[in-house]
Amino acid sequence: MIKLIEPLKKLIIDGLGVNGEEVEEQLFGGFCECGGVMYQRFWFTRDSEKILVSECEKCWKHKAMIFNSHSFVSHQNVDVLGKYDFIEFLKETLGSREFEALVKKAKNEEFNPVSYSKAKKLLMLMNLDIDEILDQVR
Repeated sequence: MIKLIEPLKKLIIDGLGVNGEEVEEQLFGGFCECGGVMYQRFWFTRDSEKILVSECEKCWKHKAMIFNSHSFVSHQNVDVLGKYDFIEFLKETLGSREFEALVKKAKNEEFNPVSYSKAKKLLMLMNLDIDEILDQVR
């Protein structure tokens, strides 16, 4: 499943973070299964793919439509992570020692540099910016 990290405006696809651009206007993004109208929220580019994430006006469900060279390829449900959910995602992804070091670093407390280095490396491999994450953890 695709995850949208809303505070960072990033998608996690196949374990990698992809930067996105927020759609400022209220543009049509399709129809939802509930019968509501979906509006475009973000556009993401990954290799030759363009990914549109839209949100339903009625049920608030998010869907991703994936295009390859402007041809529709597929659509998928999107799991939206707000700040709290993102913290939980980090706990699951990093492990307890690495997460604890990350939180302590964010709060300018004494932390285990080896665990922090592991956390930083894992996040960099996922294409997530450590400074953005530290801002969210604070």
